[in-house]
Order: sequence, then C-alpha cells, then structure tokens
Amino acid sequence: MMLWQVVPGAMLSRRERFWLVAMGHRLEEMVRTADAAASDPVTPDPLIVNIGVYKGASMHCLRKGSPGATLVGIDVGVSMVHAADVLRAELIVRDSRKVKWNRPIDLLFVDGGHTYEVVRSDIERFGPHVVAGGIMALHDYGRSDEYIEERGRRRPNRPPLGVRKAVDELCTEDQGWEVLAIVDSIKAFRKAV
Repeated sequence: MMLWQVVPGAMLSRRERFWLVAMGHRLEEMVRTADAAASDPVTPDPLIVNIGVYKGASMHCLRKGSPGATLVGIDVGVSMVHAADVLRAELIVRDSRKVKWNRPIDLLFVDGGHTYEVVRSDIERFGPHVVAGGIMALHDYGRSDEYIEERGRRRPNRPPLGVRKAVDELCTEDQGWEVLAIVDSIKAFRKAV
C-alpha cells in the first residue's frame, strides 16, 4: 500500500483518497491539453491549494495525483511540517482567514475550519482566485445517511452544518460554479469558463 493511502490520522475515506489522486491526474492532463493547443505554450505547472492540512492525507493524495503541480498547504496547526520537503510543498502555518492571497489557483481543496463563518471566508477569499475551468472541492459537505466507526461504535455521520450551509449559499450556478462531482463527503465544483 502506498503512503498516501494510509497516512495516520487521516480523515478521508478510501474513495475520497482515490478521487483526490484522480483529480490531480485530471488537472495535469487539462494543463497539458491546453498547453498543446496554445500557439505559444508557456503554461506553468498547475497550482493546487489545500486549506486544512492536518496530518497531510489530502496533501499526499494531491501530490500523488499531480506530481508536477505547485502544492500549497494552509493550516493553523500543521502536524506534518517535517513532510514539506517530501511532498515538495509550500506550507503556510496560519489561519486561512489571515492569509493574503493573490495567485491564480487551478485546484482548491477546502477542509479547514468547519464553522459557517470559516467556510464562508475560505470560499470568499480563495474562490475568486480559482481560474476559469478550475476546480474547488470541499470536504465534509457530507451525506447524513452514512455511518462511521468511532471508538468501536457506529454513529451517524452528521456533516458539520456550517460546511453545508456555506457551500449551498455560495457555490451556485448563479455565482459561476457548476457541480462537478460528489464523492462521499466531498462536493466539487468547476468554475464557469
């Protein structure tokens, strides 16, 4: 088994891990296709931003799927700073609400704070930087019909309401987002071209 599949403390399901890897592959393919079609191809490596790094499971998946991408992780308390070199990633140890951002983003994965206010801030602050045709995926949007194991007991997987509320309010077609996929508790959107 590969490291990205078994990172300790990971909060991603197996399907979510494979989906993130696939998104990384897809992102690199989209960049190569656009580059080949351009009369003067100079497209830089895609930029992937992961808000909410925790122990790095999503970072490992995104790196596996997109080895040539520039990868940036943002978190208030990154537990895997030592792995930044292994992942070839830039880590910003700071509250995402205090990060000044001005770079275009090809893939934004949001899994930071789960309150309405924090999720709303992440979408409003980073969403506008997602390039046309780019992807924004949010973890813990969730489905309440699933069960998870916790300390040997099954309990309903109730997604944080703040995530769902912010996503439902801010990620609409009227605001330029079309639903790309729902995989377990990840809901992904493509930014309108």
